[in-house]
Amino acid sequence: MAVLLTVAATVVFLAFLPTMRDAINLALSRPEQADLTTPDGDPANVARFVREERPPETDNRGETARDPAPVAQLPPEIEVEPIETPPQTPAAVERPPETRERGIYLVLVGNDGTELLLTRVSRTMTASSTPLRDSLDALLSGPTDEEASLGKASFIPGGARLISAWVEGHGVGNERYDTAYINFSDDFRYNTMGSEGLRLQLMQVVWTATEFANVRDVQILIEGNRVDFLHEGVATGSPIGRTR
Repeated sequence: MAVLLTVAATVVFLAFLPTMRDAINLALSRPEQADLTTPDGDPANVARFVREERPPETDNRGETARDPAPVAQLPPEIEVEPIETPPQTPAAVERPPETRERGIYLVLVGNDGTELLLTRVSRTMTASSTPLRDSLDALLSGPTDEEASLGKASFIPGGARLISAWVEGHGVGNERYDTAYINFSDDFRYNTMGSEGLRLQLMQVVWTATEFANVRDVQILIEGNRVDFLHEGVATGSPIGRTR
């Protein structure tokens, strides 16, 4: 019996010997494409483990198919925090200029034209550093239409022009007082109403200037010079107050 088994094994070995020889030769010539052993140790399955080189795939036109182009990846959206807008500073409100009420003096003419009275009227003026000059400029502008309709007039010659005006202090201590120096153009000397008109125009200037509490009297100048008389009987060589 043992002899029969030995003979059978020898026959099987001889039957598979050519196949094993071919596999060994293939492994020696292309070692990277053959594996001499199989997972189950069966030499008949050697060919299953040979790695074949696959021909490149082609499309319908016979051209070599290419890998699809990579899809561009968009960067992830970045969440941006809202920027707070700084509070707007309100625009500076433009304030209206300060004003002052000043008194100037005109002449009220009676119905018969013979009665002439000095009268005070009010003017609203912008506050400034030259209030005396502002009041005198308003005086030289004459009466408004409404004032003229009420019989108020100015006796200052229309061509007279104010050149300058300032205030100087005199005296010491309780004897101190201020004099306004008012400098007119030469036209101030000529009044078509004569000496009466000149006296009235002087009263208009003196009373307007002495509306300021610190001004006691007025020195009239013509083109920067003192003149003793504007007309016979109308002296201007010294300061003139309300009582003179």
